[in-house]
Amino acid sequence: MGRGKIIPRRPLFQHMTRLLKCKEIAQPAWYETMKRFPPPPEPMKASTPPLITFEEDHLVERYQRSSGAAYLQGIRIADEKPHIARRFAWRQLELMKNGQSESEAFENTTMEFSQENAAQEGLDIKGILDRAQEEEEIHIQCALHEVRAKDARDRALARTRTFGMTHSEYAMSRDDAARF
Repeated sequence: MGRGKIIPRRPLFQHMTRLLKCKEIAQPAWYETMKRFPPPPEPMKASTPPLITFEEDHLVERYQRSSGAAYLQGIRIADEKPHIARRFAWRQLELMKNGQSESEAFENTTMEFSQENAAQEGLDIKGILDRAQEEEEIHIQCALHEVRAKDARDRALARTRTFGMTHSEYAMSRDDAARF
């Protein structure tokens, strides 16, 4: 009922060659040129590359699920130290190779890392305070510089306003300024 047969699409040159072999149509003018210089072949679809996995990947995922902070922590590519989740998984894997079960190794590694983090946080607080103090000092110096620059601009502007005034006009302007 009006529906045509669905024919798979072929490249034009290939389709025209089949039609000419069947002697259905006359040879078009461009056919010989296209025969001499055929179009490039259709690109082939590349297969998907194989999934690369490491033995600690499932341990990294488990650590990230249990520790929300590690999941949200960014990975610095230029950082020499691996991400905390990867280091955690390596330590857990090491304990598992020494005979501990996965859950025992997870608990022991969690305790080790929590003690390590507590020790580092104690040292880091001093560094953070020093850095904050340095930044505050920079802000104070910038604010002082801005105040001094504004004061110098105001004095220079006051000098240019009084230029060309008579002595009595200058005295009157100072009296007006003093009233307000």
